[in-house]
Amino acid sequence: MREKLRDVRSFSLVSTHPCERETALLIFSIRRAGYQCPILLVCDDIVANYLRQFKFPNIIIKREANTHQLENAKVEEKNTFHRPQIIMKKMDAMQWAIDECDNTMFVDSDLLFLRDFDYEINYPNMLSPHYGTQESADRYGGFNAGYLFSEDPTLPERWRWLYLNRSRFYEQECMAILTENYDCGKFSKQHNIGIWRSGFHRDLTISIHQHFDTATYSHAFQQLKDRYDKRRRWWLRGLPEDILSFMGDIKLETETACGKNKMDTIEKVHKQGWAVLAEPNPSAEEQAVDKVNSYSVVGNSRTKRELALLVYSIRRFTDKPIYIMTDDETSSYLNKFNFSNADIDATLTSSYLRKLEQGSSRVTKKNDFHHAGMILSKMDCVSHAVGAYGNTLFIDADLVFLAKPDIDIQPNIQLMLSPHYHSEERVEQNTEYGIYNAGYLWTDQPTLGDVWRDIYLNKSTFYEQQGMFHLMEHFDTSTFPKSHNIGFWRFRKPWPDGKLRLEHDENLFDGAISLHFHAFEENYARANEGLTEGYNQLKEICWRFLPEDIKAFAEGLEL
Repeated sequence: MREKLRDVRSFSLVSTHPCERETALLIFSIRRAGYQCPILLVCDDIVANYLRQFKFPNIIIKREANTHQLENAKVEEKNTFHRPQIIMKKMDAMQWAIDECDNTMFVDSDLLFLRDFDYEINYPNMLSPHYGTQESADRYGGFNAGYLFSEDPTLPERWRWLYLNRSRFYEQECMAILTENYDCGKFSKQHNIGIWRSGFHRDLTISIHQHFDTATYSHAFQQLKDRYDKRRRWWLRGLPEDILSFMGDIKLETETACGKNKMDTIEKVHKQGWAVLAEPNPSAEEQAVDKVNSYSVVGNSRTKRELALLVYSIRRFTDKPIYIMTDDETSSYLNKFNFSNADIDATLTSSYLRKLEQGSSRVTKKNDFHHAGMILSKMDCVSHAVGAYGNTLFIDADLVFLAKPDIDIQPNIQLMLSPHYHSEERVEQNTEYGIYNAGYLWTDQPTLGDVWRDIYLNKSTFYEQQGMFHLMEHFDTSTFPKSHNIGFWRFRKPWPDGKLRLEHDENLFDGAISLHFHAFEENYARANEGLTEGYNQLKEICWRFLPEDIKAFAEGLEL
């Protein structure tokens, strides 16, 4: 079980002219993200002299990357802008930082951090997949050479040897071989987003790998320069204002194609949530494509009214199969509605649940309303639905759909997760309860259920949810935008006068696809007083956004 999280104790990098301005921007972003640990920099005189004006704290510099100090590297040169001699200094910088600080986050100088990420580091070494095509991975390497964490003092020298002796593309193509000798985890798709990446969530971005100084890629071939230019302009439309201000101070170009409409673009991105790099408005043909082959859900007699409401809301826009794993009482209840294409499986017997619970003794119980048997049945439910229908959108019983979710299923992705999108003042709950919600995911992978079960039983610190980021280690993963799965976690929760009051942004329900709330009191009767009041308020708020026919159906449901 991997419970130990590792704090980043240093950052390390190499920089030479003309990368001095990007290096200043990187350091500014590291400090802005909350890291005050040492930054160990191997650089040339030009970079060192340039950085002096900023008086950045806790920066340790070695001026060992001047031209006369570079060691020859006998490797096959593939282009005119990778410098093999400078690459050798990367291992030097990393080695120095691990020796001095016990671990290091090595990054290229063209990185920009937007937030901290310690909560993801639970392996002694962490690599950053490109999350690109297999063809690209075969040619350039599956992992990026400008973004890795390590606490092992032998790794830099091993990496150097692989670069000089076994790599087919500079120091990068060989990085997968590091996994043969070292215990390595993988950073999620929210890290290290470069021009090789598409289909990611802008609001959750942790770090950007992008040249913001055009001088740094002036020697690249024209097609590559065009790609850098296009992505640079796209990022500039939505960067935080203090970062844009610093870029202006160091005379990096911040003018964008949107000009005076820049704030409108930022607002639109925040509303949509999803970072679309191409056409922001899907065509009618794209919207009509069915990407969800089935829906799947687990529920029992306590949730039978919510199950009926869920099925009714789905049937408003699709007749795709809905696989419902439930008990005999609920099966009889649902059959009265004659829902079309409802695959009702009454397997939730007492003996079935007891059998599931036998292997859950290591799971720490946190409250009285999460039950191991019901949780483990979710994994079985997903496995069955994928096996029967090819893919499935697994959902909790207390979901109500307002629109068809298919449009946001990304092509060539194996798993779609739903971030909580906690309000800014409650981001720390990502660490305690998890980044992703356990009641909303899409997959076409038959092994997803088994992998998720193993994570729940052996790695997760809050039921099946907190450890869900580990799924990214096994499957190509993307995320649903904010319009999906709007639930309790998306609200601010002040306690004026000792009473809970839910508050939300005005645009929270704009374009909503699905709401996650308990429509009936019997489903939260066991919650504590504060949570009960919160659920009551959430129901009142969500109710206002339900179509009239859904309200009428819910009001007509009897126990």
